Amino acid sequence: MKMDFFTSPTKRLWARLTGCDTAGLSTSSSDSSLICKYDQENDCLLARFGVPQEADNIVVEPGVAVRISRTTFQPIAIEVTDCAAKFRKDPSAITTPFARALLAQYGARALQQLAAARGRRTTLESALRTR
Repeated sequence: MKMDFFTSPTKRLWARLTGCDTAGLSTSSSDSSLICKYDQENDCLLARFGVPQEADNIVVEPGVAVRISRTTFQPIAIEVTDCAAKFRKDPSAITTPFARALLAQYGARALQQLAAARGRRTTLESALRTR
């Protein structure tokens, strides 16, 4: 279920919004503060803890992707496309507390999906070994 960070246009948007060079997306570090960026023109929310780091990108549902840290196995970022439309929110209501709540809600679902995918892979590996 490993996927690249985001699509190339989203990488460019992420770099523009955060001032982060996309070449440094594999940098490993963490921070407890949530950095939240909302692009009203594209209706895209990007929120992350600390600097971008190596992680698995889990698409929880169409338009919602959560990044799970490969070292801590915790949700560290969320991307929501069509955010205001999806949640029927005024763009001014898309704030850091809103992003934190989304990350908590969808982060739990992403962890479940990741665990299920790893469980299926382990079951498949066991079945292949017994043949």
